[in-house]
Amino acid sequence: MSYRELFKKENDRLRERYDLAAERIALIVTDHTVSPDFEDYFLKTANFILMMDRLILSVERDELIDADIAKLKHLHDMVYRDIVHENYKTSYANPIYAVRVLGQDYGLLLSALYAKLRLMIIFAWECRRADMTIYMELFIEIYNYFETEKMPDPKLIRQALYWFISDYSDVTLSYRLREQIDDSLDFITDIVMNKNLEDDGYLYRYGSYIGSHELNLAAMMRRKTQSEIDAAALEAAEDYVCMAKKEGVDTLKEKTVHIRFDVGLERLVRAVVLKLQSYGFKTILGRQYDSSAGNMYRYCSRFGVPLQYAIDHRCDEALFLDKALTERRLSVLKVSCENMKALAKAYTGTIYFTAPQNHQEISEIKNAAPAFNEKQVQLAQKYLSRSREIIDRYMPCHLSRTVSVKD
Repeated sequence: MSYRELFKKENDRLRERYDLAAERIALIVTDHTVSPDFEDYFLKTANFILMMDRLILSVERDELIDADIAKLKHLHDMVYRDIVHENYKTSYANPIYAVRVLGQDYGLLLSALYAKLRLMIIFAWECRRADMTIYMELFIEIYNYFETEKMPDPKLIRQALYWFISDYSDVTLSYRLREQIDDSLDFITDIVMNKNLEDDGYLYRYGSYIGSHELNLAAMMRRKTQSEIDAAALEAAEDYVCMAKKEGVDTLKEKTVHIRFDVGLERLVRAVVLKLQSYGFKTILGRQYDSSAGNMYRYCSRFGVPLQYAIDHRCDEALFLDKALTERRLSVLKVSCENMKALAKAYTGTIYFTAPQNHQEISEIKNAAPAFNEKQVQLAQKYLSRSREIIDRYMPCHLSRTVSVKD
């Protein structure tokens, strides 16, 4: 069963809600019912969402299966043009610009909202209409606050974001766990194992941002001979198998290993998958995550967005993180582990494939960007500590192996 089939039932269940939300957002483009000061923000954000609506329809209809590299790159550039290069200076994803145009009270909150809505790029590529639905409804809820004659209290915007994160923790956190231990979520696996890696076209099928780093890694992989790739894969696989045996893992029983990697390293990852499978392991390929405190709750590819954008939004949750939200997430994590305890028990660990990145010159962390206060830092540390305890109970073995790939 492919990832599309897995999502179909939930997508169908929420299809009416999705269609209603899409219709409402289409009206936002033509209606002029908010203050002129905020009209540009809502118009541009609504148009972005409608672009995601068109994207998921193209994916579902298989219109992009045979798309050439030029079409895929054009589509990629369209969805990311707002947050790259000079365009970022006048993007509402840029907290400094958002605060300058929308004001301090609203700017950070609406910039954070836009950043969350941009996750719909990944949802569209993965055919996750249900996830798109709840984000679209969040946008509509906040838009509605601005349709009144009196400007809304910023607390209403903050509360909408807060309760969205809290109420849907059982969706977002459980999915984050599931994609680490459930090999049926094979979107990434399908790209790595089945797509043609001889040109850059496959890179643009992830839905994540493809910059010079990813393109350089793919070029580096193509320069290597198959013998070099196979030798590196064998070393990585054997090292992991040895680690597993030392920890008492019964490799005769069905076990899984999660593989995260920098986009561009697919030739090596494909070879590693085949080696691990020959040792009896099931492999689960997932997106690379940022391990920084600010991103620990967020579904965000480590190299899946431009660097400055990632820095500016890595602490967005400082806008609303509190003790109750932390406790809610810990409760959801425990329930999710219990519901997936068979999958969790089979999990043995994660292999990370990464390559040094020559970061572009970026400015210092923006003063306008959100930042965690001391109490929130303590809450983040508490979550990390207690979440590890929960994970340890359900995943008795969680090995970690990092492989640094060089030219």
